[in-house]
Amino acid sequence: AFEEQIAQRMRSEGYCQLTELPKTFEFPFFVAQLRGRFVSIYGSPMRVDFFVWHPEKYPDGLVIECKYQETNGSADEKFPYTVANLRKTGVSAILLLMGSGPKPCAIEWCLKQQDDRLRVFKDFESFMKSASRGLF
Repeated sequence: AFEEQIAQRMRSEGYCQLTELPKTFEFPFFVAQLRGRFVSIYGSPMRVDFFVWHPEKYPDGLVIECKYQETNGSADEKFPYTVANLRKTGVSAILLLMGSGPKPCAIEWCLKQQDDRLRVFKDFESFMKSASRGLF
């Protein structure tokens, strides 16, 4: 449901939703659940939740990865793997953490990983507020 809200927001900002990457990038677009463009730190093909392209804002592309965890569990233990994979893409990336399940220390660790290529949002509301201020 969250991913569909993100897709709706991008469409409302003028992005075309495509099912695969075009041969040439001429207009703002996004592809949900893109597979095969990037390789994981293990060398295997990687799937990203969203690949976004915009000629001025994201000329090299933007990857958005969403992680949802409602109850305590091990999903937050995979955050370092996710961050390493996002860095390996070589493009700007957003990590969106959602749900009340991740340990606070895991969220804080992710926030400390931010730099000029990686932005981390600790909840859906802050992500959507940033979208309202021109993220897309």
